[in-house]
Amino acid sequence: MLFSPHHVVLAKSSSILVVPLVRLLIKSDDYKDKLIKTMGFLNKITPMQQTRQLYLTHDHALAHDIASSVNIGEPLSLRKSDCGGSYVYIIGNLVVDKYRQSVLEPNKIISEPDGKVCWRNSMK
Repeated sequence: MLFSPHHVVLAKSSSILVVPLVRLLIKSDDYKDKLIKTMGFLNKITPMQQTRQLYLTHDHALAHDIASSVNIGEPLSLRKSDCGGSYVYIIGNLVVDKYRQSVLEPNKIISEPDGKVCWRNSMK
């Protein structure tokens, strides 16, 4: 599915909002506490970058351009997964932390382009 920054789609089978990452970055307050699906490049954990971020593109990830990314809340099981270093779809809830930063709490991560689930939150 191609995303346009101007369109938000309600998935037919549920109340999941399909939101382009660029729109999520610009209008995060509109999606607070909502179940969303978005796509971007998920970084790998490295000594230089100790947190998961979902970036607009691979180039943004290489540049560590955090202005073009959303923080990913990461349970320990996600930290140990091999989902990073590729484009993914993430289905989860967008929350705002105590510092007013948007954090995407993932329920499921789907690798692109093969569509396989590479991580699922066993607590949900």
